[in-house]
Amino acid sequence: MENYNLKVGKAIKYFRKLKNMTQQALVKHDKPYESIFSLKTLQRVERGKSAVTASNLKLLLSILDITQDEFDNHVGGQDLISFQNDFVEIWQLFFNGLYEEAKQDLEILRNKGYCDMNNPKIAQSVLLCEARIKVRHEKDFHGGLDILHEALRLTGPMLVSKDGKINHELMPQCVFTLNEYRILNMIAVVLDDVNERTLAIELLEKICKSLECKKIDSEIRNKFLPTTYHNLSELFLDEKRYKDAFNISEKGIEFCLRVHNSKMLGRLRYNKAESLYLDGSKGDGIIGFKKSYETFLINGQSESAEFIKNKVALEYGIIL
Repeated sequence: MENYNLKVGKAIKYFRKLKNMTQQALVKHDKPYESIFSLKTLQRVERGKSAVTASNLKLLLSILDITQDEFDNHVGGQDLISFQNDFVEIWQLFFNGLYEEAKQDLEILRNKGYCDMNNPKIAQSVLLCEARIKVRHEKDFHGGLDILHEALRLTGPMLVSKDGKINHELMPQCVFTLNEYRILNMIAVVLDDVNERTLAIELLEKICKSLECKKIDSEIRNKFLPTTYHNLSELFLDEKRYKDAFNISEKGIEFCLRVHNSKMLGRLRYNKAESLYLDGSKGDGIIGFKKSYETFLINGQSESAEFIKNKVALEYGIIL
């Protein structure tokens, strides 16, 4: 395999030329990116003789108007495509509950040298899957958190301290990749598992603000913001903060309808209905339960519809 630093350097050179920028223009770009590093350093980076830090790379991509995913896909090339094909099979095993088989296949990927390429996107994907197995299969929540922190440090070393605490103050200024949002969201879910609900809620609120930022790639926002709204509304319900649960669910519903994302619509409508019902508006809650059930059916989510139907009947004595 080609040296990873050389791949990164070639990619920077490729996108720089694509944007008709000289090396001098790139390192002496107008504020706030003025003098990222010296011309000599950029020359060494493009030749693969020096590594570029994660923070400097993000600045370079901002100047070049290139997303992290575009850059990673160019760097990874065929290695990334091959990895993704193998990785799809692991996720299928995982979602079918075949955790031991998934663990074995992950080990095969490691032996193939994918993680040795020092490609953060690939390494983060592997670590994220390992964390899911650690948490959902082995019920080792603290071990799962350690893996998630390790994954996040690959591209955001300043975000996670040595004791595993997230630097929330930095988050509003950060533009994250889809993998990073997945990791952050799972950290929040696992924090709740270890009875750190206040921290989980704080983290999810920061993720929402980050995803709502206009600088975020619309595809990432449209794909992941509804999930974050849903997870946050779940925690508000657990905390009996019914008005907060209603507001964030309503916000998520409006967003899903605006961007035509139906995947989380039924779940958000259910949480909105439950917040109404538990807050005393039982009539509106029952209407909401029925709408949630119908939404699942319309979107072909028959298993979720049946689950909601049984849950409402069991917990509230309501027949949908």
